[in-house]
Amino acid sequence: MISYKAFGRSEIHGVVMAKHRIYTTSFASVYPLYVAKAEKKGRTKAEVDQVISWLTGYGQTELEAQLEQGTDFETFFAKAPKINPSRTLITGVVCGVRVEDVKEPTMREIRYLDKLIDELAKGKAMDRILPKVLPEPLRPPARRRGRRYRATPAFRCAAIADKFRQKGDGEKTMRPRGTPANPAAGDVTPAVLAIGRPDFPDVLIETLRRQAGVGHCMVFALSRAGAAHCLLDAGNIPIGGDLGAAYAGQFHQSDPNRDALFEGEGRATLVLPAFAPRMYGARYRKMFFVDSGIVDKCATAIWVDDTCFYVNFYRIAVQGRFSAPQRARLQAIAPAISASVARHFQHGSAATTEQSLAALFATRAPLASLTPREQDVCRRILSGFSSEAISQTLGISLHSTLTYRKRAYERLGISSQSELFAIVLRLLAGPRGLN
Repeated sequence: MISYKAFGRSEIHGVVMAKHRIYTTSFASVYPLYVAKAEKKGRTKAEVDQVISWLTGYGQTELEAQLEQGTDFETFFAKAPKINPSRTLITGVVCGVRVEDVKEPTMREIRYLDKLIDELAKGKAMDRILPKVLPEPLRPPARRRGRRYRATPAFRCAAIADKFRQKGDGEKTMRPRGTPANPAAGDVTPAVLAIGRPDFPDVLIETLRRQAGVGHCMVFALSRAGAAHCLLDAGNIPIGGDLGAAYAGQFHQSDPNRDALFEGEGRATLVLPAFAPRMYGARYRKMFFVDSGIVDKCATAIWVDDTCFYVNFYRIAVQGRFSAPQRARLQAIAPAISASVARHFQHGSAATTEQSLAALFATRAPLASLTPREQDVCRRILSGFSSEAISQTLGISLHSTLTYRKRAYERLGISSQSELFAIVLRLLAGPRGLN
C-alpha cells in the first residue's frame, strides 16, 4: 500500500546502519491515505478506525490523540495499548511483500495494517478481514415449544469436554488441599511450545512483550574459553544486529556483568544486578545505550555444560524504564525463559518439541511415574493439542482421553494445564534439565 524504499542512515563507531524512514514518519500523515483508499472502494472511515483499533488496542479517543500529537509510526506501535495476538494469522502479499516473511518487528506491524486496509478496500466483510483464534462455542439447537430438548450424542461429548476443560483450567476442582496454583508458569507456554521451531525468536519476544513489556531481547552464548556469539536479536531496536555483532566481537570482555556470569557457573539460573548506567564504561555506554536509545535493561543467564546462555531484555526511550511490577514479573519467569532459550539453541531446530518432551517423560520424576498412555495424553496437552485432537491422534474415544488426563493430574497432584507446564518448566530449569 505504501512504498518504503527510502531509508535514513546513521553511523555508530564506523558501522553504517539503515533505518526505514517510515519509522520516523508521523502516523497522521499516512492515516488519510488509509481512509482515502477505503472510501474509494465504498468503505468508511469508521471501518478504518475499527481495523486500527483491532490491531493496536487504541480506542477512538486514544487514536485521535495520537493523530493530533503527530506520533511517528515506531512510537505509535511501541505504545499501542494492546497489540492483538491474532494478527499473526494475517498472511498474504501486499505491495509485493509477503507479510509473514517480514522479519523486522515494527515493519511487520506496519505491513499487518497495510494488509488489513487492503482487504477492507477489496470489499470483504469485517468478520472475514479480522482473524479470530477461537471458534464460536458449540451451542445446542433451539428448543421447540412444548417439547423437552435432549442433546444429541455429539453435543453431549462436546459439552463433557468443555466441562472438563473448565474444571481443568479453572483452578477449582481436582486440586489437593494445600497445593498452590502456579498461573505464572503457563504464561510463557507459547515460548516453550516454540522450542526448535524457526519462529521461536518471534514467539519469544511476543511472550516477553505481553508478560513484562519487554521491547527487545538479545541472547549471547559465552564460553569459558572467552568466545562469544550472538544467537538471537528480536524486538524494536533497528540496529540490534549491529549491537549484537559488536558485543560478540569485543565488548563482551568489558561487560560489568561478566564476573557475575562466570562466578555463577553451576547455579541453575542467574538473575543479574539491576541496570545502572554508571556500571558501564564511557565507550560501552555511548554505543549500547546512548546511540541505540536503550534506557533500561534486565538480564538472566543459565549455564549448560561449558556454555553460558546470557539473555538480555531491553526497553527503549519511547517505552520508558521497566516498572517495579515488570521487573518482578521478569524475575518470576526468568528460569522458564532462560531454560527455553538454552533448550532451543542447545539442540537447534532438529530437536522438536515432541522429542524433547518424550525424553523428559521417559527419564524425569514425577513425569516418568505416569503410565505410557497417560504420558501420551500429557505430552500432547503440552504440545497444544485439544482433547478432541488427542483422541483422533491416539485413536481413542474422547471419554478415554479425559479419563487419562484426570488420572495423570491426580498422580501429579495438580489440577490444571498451567500446573503441568510448571512441572515441565521446573525440570527444564533444573541442573539436569538440559543435559
